[in-house]
Amino acid sequence: MQVLKVEDEKKLNDLNTVNYTFTLPSILYKRLENHLQELNRLQNPQKKKQTWLVNAIQEKIARDEHSDMISKANHLNLRLDENTLQKLEERMSKINRQKKLKYTKKQWILDAIEEKMEVEKELIQNKLLEHTLSKKMQYELELVVVDSPN
Repeated sequence: MQVLKVEDEKKLNDLNTVNYTFTLPSILYKRLENHLQELNRLQNPQKKKQTWLVNAIQEKIARDEHSDMISKANHLNLRLDENTLQKLEERMSKINRQKKLKYTKKQWILDAIEEKMEVEKELIQNKLLEHTLSKKMQYELELVVVDSPN
């Protein structure tokens, strides 16, 4: 299977293509946007999102071509109290009245998980930075104490 190159983007538009519409969790969409921006800062010529997505699919097909392995699905059993479930269903009703596409509880829960992990990732990074700076200051203080004439 041949991976599309940037110069092949025009060819992609000329091919007999089929549209496939799907919804990404907002956090994953933001991560994809940021990834492509960073990638395009480093690469010339730049890739468009369409080409990158097609490449991702083609590369996975190529990796999986000689394998009977299927990505392992991890199942979770989530127990919600009645109040949380009621609020979730009210939220889903409101969202689905506003959107033309069906937005499922599963998709909403995936969004919630991704958003929480993103927030906590920032908290973890900040704590690690604080810890590193604290250790660095402690080390520098120890050097000052060791180097002092008294």
